[in-house]
Amino acid sequence: MLPRLWLALTYQRLGQTGPARSALQAARKWLDQYHEGLPADAEQKVGLHPHDWLEAHVLRREAEALLGAGPAKPK
Repeated sequence: MLPRLWLALTYQRLGQTGPARSALQAARKWLDQYHEGLPADAEQKVGLHPHDWLEAHVLRREAEALLGAGPAKPK
């Protein structure tokens, strides 16, 4: 998930908005399955450390802002 967000930012920087949006959408889909927050046992279940969780949300907001994608709508 973090690599997809970094790819989105990299593609955007290269001017390749199509692949950037695809990478962002894939990351959004993954993050949105945890819309209620980081599960207590996330590191054991999905290998996601709390620092990675925070990094992912910062990168997501940055990518959404750069791509004009706007924030994800809550379910």
